[in-house]
Amino acid sequence: MVKPRILTIVAFAMIPLLSFTSCVKDDDSSENPFADAVVIGEDGQTSNGSRFISCDDGSFFLNSVHYKAVDAHLAVVDCDKVISIGEVKIFPRITYKNNIYDVLEIKDKAFNFCSNITSVVIPASVVTVGRNPFYGSFGLERIVVKSGNTTYDSRNNCNAVIETATNKLLIGCKGTVIPDDVTSIGESAFSGCTGLTSIEFPEKLSRIGSAAFGGCEGLTSITIPEGVASVEGSTFRNCSGLSDVKLPSSLTSIGDFAFSDCYSLRSLTIPEGVTQIGMSAFNYCSSLASITIPEGVAQIGDYAFSFCYSLTNITIPASLTKIGYEAFNPCLDITEIHSLSMTPPVCDNDAFSYSAYFQATLYVPQGCKEAYKSASGWNEFKNIVEE
Repeated sequence: MVKPRILTIVAFAMIPLLSFTSCVKDDDSSENPFADAVVIGEDGQTSNGSRFISCDDGSFFLNSVHYKAVDAHLAVVDCDKVISIGEVKIFPRITYKNNIYDVLEIKDKAFNFCSNITSVVIPASVVTVGRNPFYGSFGLERIVVKSGNTTYDSRNNCNAVIETATNKLLIGCKGTVIPDDVTSIGESAFSGCTGLTSIEFPEKLSRIGSAAFGGCEGLTSITIPEGVASVEGSTFRNCSGLSDVKLPSSLTSIGDFAFSDCYSLRSLTIPEGVTQIGMSAFNYCSSLASITIPEGVAQIGDYAFSFCYSLTNITIPASLTKIGYEAFNPCLDITEIHSLSMTPPVCDNDAFSYSAYFQATLYVPQGCKEAYKSASGWNEFKNIVEE
């Protein structure tokens, strides 16, 4: 039989162990969003040994991250690009000059061109993330939003920042795998992510925001799923390695600069549902050899196909009513233009290159040759043939 005194000793011995266990649980960031809180002493020493540097404007650095007080909270505004190497951790709560601040915000382009960052940990405290905070950080391959964040998440280890309430992917990196339940991709989400070489879109996707993949030079192939209605402005601008693009039948418009500077794009089928091709949509697609504008397109924007030096053959639909300024200029190798419209579309004199007027054959519908010969922008062609 155990004596009462021995039981009392055991009971007291268990108290520190229970207290330690409780503290460990509280320090688990999945349970306590402020477990990684930092206190900066008056002497500049930090409670966790982080490197502290004060700035003249009252802001400060902890390790490589630059924090600034904004409306009684802290925002991440910048970083030290020299020492930002490997994993960057943003702290959720910081005590500074005897004031306790929660870190609620990451400003636009806060980590621009931090090329040596490979991983970022965003705390549960953050409720506002600015536009494209990791632009040009081409080494970034891992993004983690800590559990407990009620605004954002990185579900399924997707290496992205997703707005939880809307299933909108706001920030991606070269290691991102887009979850199946994501329905939209935000503006500039992957912009400047030169390390991205491939991406698969979920079937539920309905929108890709403007400039979402701008400057993703390593991207070589994309297939946009059914349900997406528009390739918005600058969505794939300056994707210089992009050579293969498959557009969905649900598409109705191609925005301004959508595929501008995609030098490797050789061929493209524009779906029949498209009604508008925006300004400079394909300019500087210098490898594009031929293009068929589908029936239904009413306007081709200014500079839409300008500087497409490899373009030799163009087919224009009967639905077209206007060709914009320098839309096909200077496309110096054009040899055939097939216009299916009985009425010559409104066309600026500079819509085609000067050389096209002499070397290209303009094919028009039977009985329409005289109409084209007298129409501004078309009457410059020296060789017009009815077909």
